[in-house]
This record gives sequence, C-alpha cells and structure tokens, in this order.
Amino acid sequence: MPKKSQIVQCQCGTIYITKNLSFQRSFHCPECGQSSKESDLSKHVFSHSNNVRKLNNSAQKVNLKSNLLSMMDKFSLSGADRHGYFKFNNLKVLDAQLYVHWLVLAASTLILIIYWESPINIVLAILSYLSIIFIHEAGHAAMASKVGCRVFAIRIGLVHGLCEYEQPKYELDDIKISWSGVILQILIAILVFSLSSFGLVNFSFFAPILVFLGYFSLLIVPYNLMPLRGLDGQKAWRIIPLLYQQLKNRKN
Repeated sequence: MPKKSQIVQCQCGTIYITKNLSFQRSFHCPECGQSSKESDLSKHVFSHSNNVRKLNNSAQKVNLKSNLLSMMDKFSLSGADRHGYFKFNNLKVLDAQLYVHWLVLAASTLILIIYWESPINIVLAILSYLSIIFIHEAGHAAMASKVGCRVFAIRIGLVHGLCEYEQPKYELDDIKISWSGVILQILIAILVFSLSSFGLVNFSFFAPILVFLGYFSLLIVPYNLMPLRGLDGQKAWRIIPLLYQQLKNRKN
C-alpha cells in the first residue's frame, strides 16, 4: 500500500493524492473503471520530495533568470550627453552616479578584437582596462566621503577619469583626495606584480591583468601627477608648500 504524502498515478493516467484518498491493496479507478493492484501502482509512485525538488529547481532557475535581468538592468546605459558620456541607469558607487565615455566602449571593442581567440582573456582584459580608471576615481571618491564631502559622479574616460565631489572645507583634505586615487592605483599595481612573482605570470589568463593593472597603470601615474590643470598634480603637489609652512610655524 502506498505511503501517505505520495502521489499515485493509475495506468490510465489519472493522478490521486494518498492523503486525500485511502487506497487498499487493490482499488477501482472511478475514471477508467479498471481495478489495479498495489504492484501495478508501485510503477507509478512519485514521492512528494521528488516533486518538491523539481519545484525548487524550477524556482532556482526563475531566481537566476531574475537576477540576470536585474544585473542587466543595472548595467543598462542611457544616451550620451554633450560630452560623450553614457550614464549607467541604475548603478552607483558610494552614492555617486557612474558614467562611461563612448571612447571607452570603442577601446573595449578593440580589446575584444585583439583577444578574440580567447573568450576568458577578452573578459579579463576589458575588466582590467576599465578597472584602471575606476580604481583611481574610486580612491578619490572614498577619500572624499571619508573627509565628509558628498560625491556626485564618477566619470570613466579613455585614459583619464573624473570624480565630481563637494569642495572640502580644508586645503589638506583637498590634497588628500588628490593623492588617494594615485596611491590606490599604485597599491593595486604592487599587488598584481606580487601575484606575478608567485608564478601566475605563467598562466595566459593573467597576461591582460598584468598588462593593464600592472604596467599600463603605473605608466599613467606620472601623467596624473603632472602639475597641470585638470590633473591630480595640480592639487597634489600643494602638499609641499603646506608642509613647509607648518614646519616653519612650529619653529617659530
């Protein structure tokens, strides 16, 4: 006799639930009129646990699809503004709106062509390239938030980015924000070179990471520190006269 909490199917295809019907060792099906023995039923017994497992698997597939759609929605882009920046509709970093320039998308397409034969290298190369600018600007944003300034936007350009934040009250805080991007960029490069020394450089997938987050990242550090308008060096090197003035005041 089938146990409770089981689904029983007659040979005619009619399904019964044992918790609602009491079956004996043989029974008369009201649908087809045939009599079936327990041995006949045993071929068509399905436990609730199997059905629950199937339902759970279906629910997991639905949740996975929902998560993928949600992720795609986060990375969806709006139209470009007059400066050529596309806005991520539902993606923010430290409450700052994230933008990407159309030249970055063009460069990503070029990277795709270069690494076309290796899909994993395509993904790692594009992510590493985007990470160079993002890590730098995220460093500015993190320090700006730490000193109490609101961060409005992070813009990722071809070889240079922009972090738009509220002007700090103190000059020293402004200098800290200027240095934070470069320092974080250098730390990541050191980490990448350290990993390469442990033998990861022998793996092909590590090559784009080493090229972009290692060598190329360090190459643009001197460019960022040039004392020119619009670059970090314009504010970063103000640390020298500021420290000199503080040292002079202590002596007096």
